[in-house]
Amino acid sequence: MLAVAGGVTPLVTTQVQAQTNNGVTVTPSTLAFDEGTDDSYTVVLDTQPAGDVIIDVTPSFYGSSPSTVSISETMLTFTTDNWDSPQSVTITAHEDNDTRDLNFDINHQVSGYPGVTQVRSVSVLVYDDDEAKIRLSNPWPKVDEGGSATYTVWLNTRPDHAEIGMTIFSPRYEITVYPTGLQFTNENWRTPQTVTITAAHDEDSMDDTSEIVHAFGWVYASGRHGYASVTAIDDEKSRLVIHPTSLTIEAGETEDYSVWIEDLSYVNDVTVTITSNNPAVTVDPPTLTFNRTNWTWTESVYVTASNGPATLTHTMSGYNPVKTLSVNVTGGTRTPPPVTTTPARVTPTAARVTTPTHVATPTPVTSTTPLSRRPPPLSRLW
Repeated sequence: MLAVAGGVTPLVTTQVQAQTNNGVTVTPSTLAFDEGTDDSYTVVLDTQPAGDVIIDVTPSFYGSSPSTVSISETMLTFTTDNWDSPQSVTITAHEDNDTRDLNFDINHQVSGYPGVTQVRSVSVLVYDDDEAKIRLSNPWPKVDEGGSATYTVWLNTRPDHAEIGMTIFSPRYEITVYPTGLQFTNENWRTPQTVTITAAHDEDSMDDTSEIVHAFGWVYASGRHGYASVTAIDDEKSRLVIHPTSLTIEAGETEDYSVWIEDLSYVNDVTVTITSNNPAVTVDPPTLTFNRTNWTWTESVYVTASNGPATLTHTMSGYNPVKTLSVNVTGGTRTPPPVTTTPARVTPTAARVTTPTHVATPTPVTSTTPLSRRPPPLSRLW
């Protein structure tokens, strides 16, 4: 702490800002059902709100809005009492006169729930029942990297041939399917047959997508293929680490902290942008770039503060998803007690000088442990 005329310079304290755990769970995220029927999904809050939470339910059609689709709820209300009771939304698809499948999303806009404004959309596929088609139980399967998932395949009309063969394949080597072929007859055409998807491990932290093609040739559905869009969820996660998570800075002085990325395989450049909402608190440098050469290194950021409070926000881009970590800077001014000075009374005294007979020589202290500027990893990582 530095003393100046008229008082003591303020201290600026830096600490990690608390983050909300609010969230909304939507189950399931996809619906696929036949024309002339209906299906439902549920919505529920993850934490108890302070007041009413409103969720607007809005369909998003590709093209004009069809009159053959109806949705049971356009708004859901959660209170402090019913926040943990799932509420249902039912979609009904009525019969129409065309031969097209209907594909649309249902979006959710949230108000009154801090930290949450939008949540997962529900993808809806309505199968038309007026022509020969390949049917999939889930056209948008998801599989964890290194794991597997399944869906089923069947036909919506009886084939003209006694037996027809379907070929199944993925154009991406990371995604494999088993079996690679199915047989349908004029007896088992509407019996679902299982297909297993497997996603191999890779060295990046990006999700992979691929289409699974289901082909008959011209012997069924006029040669049209059936497609499943697969997403492989990557298991390498990017971690932005900041250490230390608190700083005490005397006004006008500069302190530093460290930033690095942990447990991450390099794919492309990562940029960490640091911003301050108070011009009295500045950082140098305001941007860090981790590339193929330095992505395993620890980078230093220097903070100069003349007064608080402020918020330092660290936004990481170049990997999906983008993460943000906030640091809260607070401080105040403290006034020291008054100082009273009393003149000292001095009495002259003859000085006695004694020559020491032995002077101890200090022994230098050595250490075999090297110093390291990089702190141990934090337990709270992304």
